[in-house]
Amino acid sequence: MDNLNLLLPGPTGHDFVPVSAVQYIQSNKKQCLVVTTSGEYTVYKSMRLIASQLPEDQFVRIHKRYIVSLRHVITLGKAGLFICGKNLPLSRWGRSELKRLSITFRKSRDIVSPGQ
Repeated sequence: MDNLNLLLPGPTGHDFVPVSAVQYIQSNKKQCLVVTTSGEYTVYKSMRLIASQLPEDQFVRIHKRYIVSLRHVITLGKAGLFICGKNLPLSRWGRSELKRLSITFRKSRDIVSPGQ
């Protein structure tokens, strides 16, 4: 799954962007902002369509407007989570999904969190 790519519109055409480089996706009505380690892409597709192209075990919807990559989450706080220098909102449902998937993600990557 680490070699999976998304085809995203860039300034000079379309770019193949590795899924592992996607940090988060923000929905704004009819367009989505895909934030990657190398830049940002505006995509005129629904959040649902973009999410269907992502591995379900590596990405989680944390809010009605945000999907994040588990590999890029830095801190989980009470009101949101910190990723890529930005604090994103976190719904109650998103928090429980994030916790559930992060346990599976850590086990698959042999990552142990402090205190375990």
